[in-house]
Parts: sequence; structure tokens; C-alpha cells
Amino acid sequence: MQPASRYHLHSHWERLTLYLIIAIGAWLRFQNLGTIKFNIDQVYPIWQALNTLDSGQIVLTGQNTSVIFPNPPLTGYLYLPLVAATRSPLSVLVLVIPLNTFAIYLVFLSLRWIIGTRPALVGTALFATNPWLVEASRHSWVQSLMIFFLALIFWALVPVLIRQTNHPARRLTIALVSFAIFANTYLLAYALIIPMGILFVIYPKRIPRKALITGGSVFLVLMMLYLGGLYKDRNLVEQQLMSYRSGDWQFTVEPLKNSIRLISGWDFAVTHGKNAPINDWEQRKFFSDGLNLLWASLLFAGVVHTLCRAVFDSERRDIGVLLLIWFFFPIVSMSYISRPVHLHYQIFGIPAGYAMIAWLLVPVLKRPAGAVVLSAMLISTGAVNTLDTIRFAQATEANPSQHYPTLMLFDMMEMGDIINENRGDAVVYTDIYEWTIMASAGRTLPVTRTFGFNAQVIAAEGSFYIYRNTSPNLLHAPKLDAVLELEDNQQLSFWAATQNFAIPNHTVIPSDIGVSFVGWEIVGELRAGETVELRTYWHIDQLLPERFDWVFSPYVHVFDSSGNRVVNAPGAVLETFTWRQSDLVIHRIPLTLPPDSQVSYSINTGLFDSIRFVNAIFRIPQNKDDTLFTADIPLIQHQP
Repeated sequence: MQPASRYHLHSHWERLTLYLIIAIGAWLRFQNLGTIKFNIDQVYPIWQALNTLDSGQIVLTGQNTSVIFPNPPLTGYLYLPLVAATRSPLSVLVLVIPLNTFAIYLVFLSLRWIIGTRPALVGTALFATNPWLVEASRHSWVQSLMIFFLALIFWALVPVLIRQTNHPARRLTIALVSFAIFANTYLLAYALIIPMGILFVIYPKRIPRKALITGGSVFLVLMMLYLGGLYKDRNLVEQQLMSYRSGDWQFTVEPLKNSIRLISGWDFAVTHGKNAPINDWEQRKFFSDGLNLLWASLLFAGVVHTLCRAVFDSERRDIGVLLLIWFFFPIVSMSYISRPVHLHYQIFGIPAGYAMIAWLLVPVLKRPAGAVVLSAMLISTGAVNTLDTIRFAQATEANPSQHYPTLMLFDMMEMGDIINENRGDAVVYTDIYEWTIMASAGRTLPVTRTFGFNAQVIAAEGSFYIYRNTSPNLLHAPKLDAVLELEDNQQLSFWAATQNFAIPNHTVIPSDIGVSFVGWEIVGELRAGETVELRTYWHIDQLLPERFDWVFSPYVHVFDSSGNRVVNAPGAVLETFTWRQSDLVIHRIPLTLPPDSQVSYSINTGLFDSIRFVNAIFRIPQNKDDTLFTADIPLIQHQP
């Protein structure tokens, strides 16, 4: 068959079928756009782009991983133009989803090169409606474009290797440049060099040298930049490498299972969408399991068929070798590992699995009865997978707080609007990930992640607090009218505070750790056996470098008339590495006097590092020439 003939669909029905498959695949990827979840991994590349725009920071390495090295940083740079134009997390999906949707057409073209039009439609239909791939096509993390790049590389490379193109140099250049870009968006993408390298060694005479040098040069330039970043962070890289080597290495069949899931959609109903308003996941699982058994059997038979072609069919041997290497490389490489095996690792094997099944079914498609049965299987599989995809979106919309602080796209965008309209220059304090806050707001801004209410920080620029489902009773911080209502009756509330208030019992007692005690007050009446709230006020005077090793928190001690400590009330631990210059920190400490406290007692406070067992030492002026250096600051001396 001449290469040019493979570019034409031979019937009106084939064209309509392809258009329908692409339309369904596109709809599945764009449906319920606002329910797409943005966790910390999803927002990292957006934050990286914002950091480059707002701070001019050029990075050579990206987000850290659990797999040896940090990711390359190119995904953040690919997002940068769209983020610069819109300052919205929605903009990156305008890039990601269309490209991953275009991958459907690239898969069809690739399969048609090697097995013909109608079998290609079978594989493309499985690819377009697979719920695992639909979900992976809607992500914004560093590997968000892997489906597009893998489809593009396969489409460009296959005709070169099987000698079915009139432009091998052009296609090889496209494949290698695409690989160079892909490899520098996602660390594991570098592994694709293994199957490509094996195929280049097997078929060296089919590889145009000039194109190999051109594409290889682009790859080397980008890789050298990344290696320069790794060298700069070599101490961290060495630690991660040692941690990876020390893991519990073992064999696992999970990669094989994941490869089957990427064909049939198996198990999606179990892991996604169980909390959808329509509780039909057990029925969907039942049908999915049955269909999976059929497709898994066909995959096994397809592998055997492809292996036989590779061994005994000299005319189609090249195709068999290519498909087997491409499909089994991610399975074999991930079968002995010390880390969890994520499903997206097996995406590297697409579209070879679809090709082997469709190749097996070529004789079936030539018979009307067989084509009807196969069409019924495809329609049933597509229907179940489509329903699984929709139910997952519905479950996410109905339960947006299930994986908090992961937020849905539209909720995150609304939160960003509230922040931009009300924050001013204040520092944001919240239990939501810092990168999520910045991606929501579309700009870099100071964010401190906090989880408790017994320690309140008011920055010199002011503080902007975000809390979920609580009234934290913040001091000097009115609640804003803006509220973000979530679908599951959860809500995010917003508060603001400044330092423009009179500190009770104001004083200034500096310490050796750059913190001054500046005031205190008691809420309630001090009576024996009852609990009051003691509020202590602390000012961050300077940021000493040693603070990254500190765990200082306040305490309140009550002593009886004999000097015995009868109460030890600790305050909340506030991470010292989060301190900012001129912060005002308010600690709220419940204090219960003993029942026999009618006699003399005294109440002191101070700061204690519970890891190193050391106190902050305060300097209390006594008179003109004398200073008391002490760990305990006296607050109350009670005489009956």
C-alpha cells in the first residue's frame, strides 16, 4: 500500500464514525469544566509561571518528586504566555484539553498507518472514551500534556520505522523535537529514550542522520539546562537519590493491570464517582468488569498475535516488533519498583495496546456479523465509560470538600476574585496550599499555611484569613461579607486584621531570639478552680538565621507561695520558619487555677523550645544601670 493512500477515509460512514468518535472524546474532556480538581500538583506549574512573571525568576528544575530527581521545569514555561494574558487557572486548560483532544486524531492516524482504517477506528474509539485517559487529559500538572506528546511522537515516528513515509527526515525531526520538549516537562518522560533507542538500534538504516542530529541537538540543549539545575541543587538531589535507593523494592503486577485499565476503563467506577448523587456505581462496576474481561482477553490474544507476526510474518514483522517494544517497555520498567505505581506511568504504552487488539480484529471487521458484534461491544464500553466519567464529575460537584484543601476550578476562581477584591497588601493565612492561593489570585503574594486558631499572626501589612466551616473568633479581625458557598453546604469565610489597635498592658521586653514580649490580658475572672483565657502578645523584631531549627512556643506557669509550679499551660506551636519581620503574634492559652489558689500565687510566661529544651532569655530593665536576664516574665503576683 502506498503511503499516500493511508491519508484518505474510504467511505462516508468511516468519516462520520471518526467525526463522532472525536466529538464524543472532545465532549467528555470538556464537560463539567468547573468540576476539575486542582490539588497541589495541579497548581505547581501555574505558580511557577506566576513566579517567573512577577519575580523574574528563571528556574532550571521544577517540582520535587518521589522518584529520584525534581521534575524539569518546561511545563511552567509552556503555560507562561496564557497565564500572563489571563492570570487565570482556567487559561492552562485552554491549552491542555484541546491538545489532549487532538491526540485522538493523532492516534487514529498512527493506527491507520499500521493496521488500516477500520481497525484504527476501533482502537481510537477505546482511546477516546477511556475514563482514565479522559481524566488525565483534564489535568494541569507537569505531566498534563503527556497524552498529546506521546500520540504526536508515535504518529511521527511509526512511518519512519516501518518505511511508510515519503518524508522520513521531517517526521523524525518532529518526533525528536517533540520528545525533547516532552522530556523537559516531566521527569519520567526521559524514560521514553529506552524504547526509541532500542528501535533505532534495531533499524539504524531507517534513521535519517541529519534529522537525528537536529532533533538530538535540541534534546541535548534542553537536557543540559536541566542537568545544570540538578547540579546547582546537587545536595538535595543526593538526598533524594539515597532515599529512593533505600526503598522496599519488590515485584508488582500493577503495571499490567494499569495497562488493561487504559484499554477497558476497568475499576474507574470503584475509585472515582462513588459519591455521585445517583448511586449506581455497583451497577456500573458490574458492567465494567464484564467488558473488561472481554477486552483483557482480546489484549492477551492480541499480544500473542502480534508476537507471532513479529516472529513468522516477514512482511509485517517490523510492526509487530515496534508494538511489542512500545507496549511492554512501561510495564517491564515499572514491575520492580520501590514506590507506588501510578496509572499514568502506563500511558507511555499508548497507543500500542489499542493497535494490537485492533490488529487481531481485522478478520472480524471483514464479516458483517462480526462487525455488528464488535460495534455493540464498543458502544457498550463507550456508554459505561462515558457514564463513569460523568458520574465522577457529578460526585466532585456534589462533594467539593471531600479532598479539601483540593478545590474545584470554579470555586478556586471565585476564591481568587474574593482575595483580589478584599486583600489589599495583607498576608494570607489559611490551611489551603500556598500555590493554590496564588494560582487562584493570578499573582504571587505572601501566604502562610496555618491550621490552628490558638495562635493568631497579624503582619505589619495586615492579615487576610481564610477559614472553612468555622468562626475562629479572631481578635481585631472583622469577618468580611464575602463568603464562598460550596455545594456540600461547606463554606469558606474571610477575615481581615491590622495592627492598628492598642495592645493591653503594653510593654516591650526583648529576648535573645529576636522576639519581644509586648503585652497581655486575661479574659474572664481569675478564680480558683475556673478557666480563663490568657492572651499574650509577641512582636517579631528580627529574623535570625537559626530560627529554621527552632520550635519555640509560649507557656504559662503558675507558682504557689512556696515556689512550686502548680500549673504548666502550653501555647500553640507556631512554626518559626514562617515568621515575618514585624509580625505581631497573639497566643490564646486556656489557664485553670488550682482549687486551692486562694493563697499566694504568681503567674509567669515565656518561650520554650520543646525540641532542644531551651528557653528564650528576656532582658527586663530593673533600673538605670541594672537589667534582669530571665526566662520567665512575671505577669501577676497575687497576695490574699
